Amino acid sequence: MRHPSMARVAATIASGIVALTVSASIAAAQEPGKAAAPAQSAACTVKVASDSVPASPTPLVVNASLSSAIGDSVSASLPAESGITVSAVGPSASGGANAIQLTLDTSAAKPGEWALSLKGKTGECAGKLKVAGAK
Repeated sequence: MRHPSMARVAATIASGIVALTVSASIAAAQEPGKAAAPAQSAACTVKVASDSVPASPTPLVVNASLSSAIGDSVSASLPAESGITVSAVGPSASGGANAIQLTLDTSAAKPGEWALSLKGKTGECAGKLKVAGAK
């Protein structure tokens, strides 16, 4: 008989292995001594659907679009100084090919414009997320 908590442990371990594999492949692609890829004339960008987001005690769902596909297993990050943490990244309900949905914890967010970075299996995108100041 299989115990339900063992299934959760196995799922957690599998998730960790996937994350390590993705990190290893990114690190391998950035090894010193390898020829640098030529600069792309059209780097992938992230466009957040709303002009700005408020600091909120409850999680916010923000839609964004990518200028090009970056593959599966997308992760998102913002600088620690922003006070924003990304709790989930997934496909947008709008169903667009390069549309994503971010769930953000902005309870400790600081006003300003912050660098938003997304990484997938086949690429990276960069953009900005603006946190509105108190009114």
